[in-house]
Amino acid sequence: MRHLVCAVLLLLLACTAAGDEAWAPFVIRAYDGREAQGQIRTVAVPEHRGARGSRWIRVAVVRLPRNASARADASPIVFLSGGPGIPATALARVPVYFDLFETLRSAGDVLLIDQRGSGMSSPNLTCPEANIPADFLRSDARMRDVLADRVRQCATYWTSAGADLAGYSTREIAADVDAARRAIGAKTIKLLAFSYGSEVAFEILRRWPRSVDRVVFASTRAPDTLLKSPAVWDRQLETLGLLASAKTVVERLDREPTKIGSFEAGGLGVLTLLRADVPDGRATGKIASWLNGPADALAPRIQQIHDSLAKSFNLMTLAVDCASGWSPARLASTRAEAATAVMRNVNLQWDPEICAAFGGAGTPPPIGRIATPSLFITGTLDPNAPIAQTDAIRRHFAHSTHFIVEKGSHETLPSAEVQDIVVKFLSDANPPSRRLRSR
Repeated sequence: MRHLVCAVLLLLLACTAAGDEAWAPFVIRAYDGREAQGQIRTVAVPEHRGARGSRWIRVAVVRLPRNASARADASPIVFLSGGPGIPATALARVPVYFDLFETLRSAGDVLLIDQRGSGMSSPNLTCPEANIPADFLRSDARMRDVLADRVRQCATYWTSAGADLAGYSTREIAADVDAARRAIGAKTIKLLAFSYGSEVAFEILRRWPRSVDRVVFASTRAPDTLLKSPAVWDRQLETLGLLASAKTVVERLDREPTKIGSFEAGGLGVLTLLRADVPDGRATGKIASWLNGPADALAPRIQQIHDSLAKSFNLMTLAVDCASGWSPARLASTRAEAATAVMRNVNLQWDPEICAAFGGAGTPPPIGRIATPSLFITGTLDPNAPIAQTDAIRRHFAHSTHFIVEKGSHETLPSAEVQDIVVKFLSDANPPSRRLRSR
């Protein structure tokens, strides 16, 4: 009887915690000055559903109401942001994503959920500012040591503040989305998943398949695709005509690290900038100029990397990635490729020593067989989510279409043509074409 009473009390507390906040007015202000009227609320969820006595945290949800052209019975569209740790509400201020969410309103209400530990969700696991040494990019080993130390210090800070870092995982984020669905009274939802958000979508489809009407995967990251292929990255550099010059510069700086502004950098400094710029279609045209230009010209960019690690580093990003983990086969293949690849560093941050701060790397769940109608969108110039990888993922789907964006990078959703295709699909129509040339 006592166990039954405790269970009832816990259920009552859960209902109270999850339902104690109503929608409030909220305005999204884009960086170009435009505004969108919406509503905001938070949903209370356990920090770690697998731990008895877990504390409650809050996940922020913004709703942009459907416009007059949307069907009254349309399922809400949940945007699953990338990262992990890119707040959907912050992304909405970027004009091209502001356009995306405005366009989606013609297909239904749009829900922007800040992943736990980020954005307006509470707590936000941004780390206290730290001193990052000026030679942090001197070598792979030096960067690995600096990053591991940064993670350990921040993990100690947040665990001392009461955080259960085991609760920051894709499994928990997916459960947060389902909690938000139930909190707003939606029987079903549609998903628009970008990059890491795709992994969240896979978890939702695995556990609550009947709650999802349709799903769009843009730049797909499925279970066991966290570790990137250095060989694919090298082929991308070759496609862009940058591999030979990148190899020359990296080898030279590896032999003799140089002073760049107030920093000392080896080949890893150039590789880190390539890691940031190659998937970004807006930046690829400038890579050749800085790659072959004077070293001092890179100082402002390296300063940005330094500052992001020192001042705005969010612990949940690596906590979630480490919880996602990798299979032994994936680890072995990527390490073998890294031994000879120019882009040897693409997986440097996912190191066992770094993941040890969270209890080690997890084991990816199987994808299984998925019957939900799905649309995959891949850019031909995306080394993080290459076409062949997406085609392999699609074998698990009974009903899917793969839309290829010629010369598209990792971010295809800013394209107006792609947005139109996404809206059509989420409005229960199939895309008219399967190939688009990016402008």
